[in-house]
Amino acid sequence: MKTIKRLLQNEILIWWFLPMLLFTSCSGYVPDFSGFGDTSVGGFGFEECVPIACEIEDVTNSGTWFISSFIHLNIDETKNFEAYHFIINWLFISAFNPKVEHDNFLGNWNIDWERGKEEYFLDDLYVIITFNFDNEFKDLNGVWDFSSYSENKIELYLVNKETGDIDYLTFNKI
Repeated sequence: MKTIKRLLQNEILIWWFLPMLLFTSCSGYVPDFSGFGDTSVGGFGFEECVPIACEIEDVTNSGTWFISSFIHLNIDETKNFEAYHFIINWLFISAFNPKVEHDNFLGNWNIDWERGKEEYFLDDLYVIITFNFDNEFKDLNGVWDFSSYSENKIELYLVNKETGDIDYLTFNKI
């Protein structure tokens, strides 16, 4: 019963916060959630972000994306995601198949950085992607570093600590 109650509370919170989160960006209004406990964890947008992180958040918030390349454990797994489009904002990443109703997945997208510097560059940032599903989306989970970004492309890489292999993930704007 406790688990069901917790799930319902989380679902209510998600549906309460989701509309606000989807329509805000780093450069816009940041709601005050101070009454909801410690919200200063990571770069969840509840604090001032560094300029380069704000730039990337503005880029990701500005359109629909697709995975143009995903190399995982030295295997090209791009085809696993070719049916999906992605909406990314400063807290969530939503994957959906525009051709199949109810084929969608919601995950977390959190751009963060090491605190305490006076100036920040692209290699100071990283994004934490988390999908809580036991399917191909779990391969996207991790702490990804930025290789590059533009208005139409975001290139990420992740170094596997166990094998030393490097995974590559590229999003392109539709």
